[in-house]
Amino acid sequence: MTANRNENVTGYYDVDSTLAAIVGPQLRLYSDFLELGLPPALIQQLTEAEINVREDRLRRTFRKKGDDVYIPPNTAEPYHDPKYFAAVREAILNNEVLHLSFPVIAQATLGVQTLFDEFGFGGYLTVRQPQVEESTREWLRENYFPDPEAVIIATSSEEKIWQMLLRNGLLLQGEDGGLSKGGSFETVERVYLIDDGPDSLVKAAKALLSQRNPQDRQLMESAYEKLLLVGFGFSEEEIRQEHGLQGSPIHVWGLPNWQPESVNALARRISAQSNRGGWFTGPNGPGKGQ
Repeated sequence: MTANRNENVTGYYDVDSTLAAIVGPQLRLYSDFLELGLPPALIQQLTEAEINVREDRLRRTFRKKGDDVYIPPNTAEPYHDPKYFAAVREAILNNEVLHLSFPVIAQATLGVQTLFDEFGFGGYLTVRQPQVEESTREWLRENYFPDPEAVIIATSSEEKIWQMLLRNGLLLQGEDGGLSKGGSFETVERVYLIDDGPDSLVKAAKALLSQRNPQDRQLMESAYEKLLLVGFGFSEEEIRQEHGLQGSPIHVWGLPNWQPESVNALARRISAQSNRGGWFTGPNGPGKGQ
């Protein structure tokens, strides 16, 4: 354990498009399988944009939608057959070699290590296929990320929210599905997730609330006060303006990149606010519902 680590705060980290630049390599395979004919220069440009977190027009075009990467439609047969496309997509998502080849986003290893040394560590919480779980660990090891064995595979953004609530003891779920307070519910325990899809996670958090009875919903809203979503690749201004983040039941901040100045600013802000009963808005940027 790192000396002076703040164990009242537990951090989780997404992998795809947060630590690993996946868009270019995936598009290269889609282009090959579906004969899209995407120019190699375009794919390289997208890869470099993602590695350097450069939010140019091309990267915005290919920004992830929900939990899927947007692929331009192709007019040739048989590629409009949903079953054919689904088979290609499944093959790519299960491709272990591909998942070992993703470039690291600039300064990501150092950024995670900095936060790892400052706060508790929950793991790498990522929506991936179970077939590439070990490849994910190997990729983390090869790229010198701390505690690379701590990979948590989720199936959706909703499951990411549940994992954070249940793993950290904020809530307990009975055999009947009902919720009760966990051991960390009344403590200063705080949890954050750095993820490039804050819009999907906010949507998931709202959906989870809508599915519960009034008593469970009240418990979840209280537990949500202890959660923080950090939108990777987003400035604070973008977090304020991003569609779907208005009225979020969970606090959302921004982390524009993994450069030391950005990571250190986030660490200072987390440290300053983590013991005050929640993730509050303040002069340094927006919090919940801003």
